[in-house]
Amino acid sequence: PGLVHPASDPVLQKGDNLLIDSYSCVFENDKVTRPRFKDGLTLPDRLRADGIDTVIMAGIALDVCVRDGACDLKKEGFRVI
Repeated sequence: PGLVHPASDPVLQKGDNLLIDSYSCVFENDKVTRPRFKDGLTLPDRLRADGIDTVIMAGIALDVCVRDGACDLKKEGFRVI
């Protein structure tokens, strides 16, 4: 079963290309392709539009997803905890 959430919740689409792994929430592993929300915004775009400059990262895979997302968000100018 899928995750149940309100239809109004923004959902970041990533991992859609079977030829590219997807760990980060900012870039696919080709470091060019950016995951996007259905409205076309990237996560950094959405955070900036909402006035957010600090992101608290949590997850299971520190050696891949959490680390890659945190490093990419830092490169985008966000404070990452």
